[in-house]
Amino acid sequence: MPQMDKRAKEVVLRTAITNLEIQRASIARLLTGKRGDGRLNCALEKMQAAEDAMREWAAKNDVPIRPMKT
Repeated sequence: MPQMDKRAKEVVLRTAITNLEIQRASIARLLTGKRGDGRLNCALEKMQAAEDAMREWAAKNDVPIRPMKT
């Protein structure tokens, strides 16, 4: 498998993190505060953990994560 350069890694990580942020926002809108929200809350926690892990990996491997241009 070919090695990715630093810019390609940044693009992949930034896209993945942005997608997680969008998904977390969508799930948060579904929460009602009633019974049955447990699985959604669990999903939110796992998504946040995945995002944190990606940011941590990027920091350890000197891959900058700049905000996406809007």
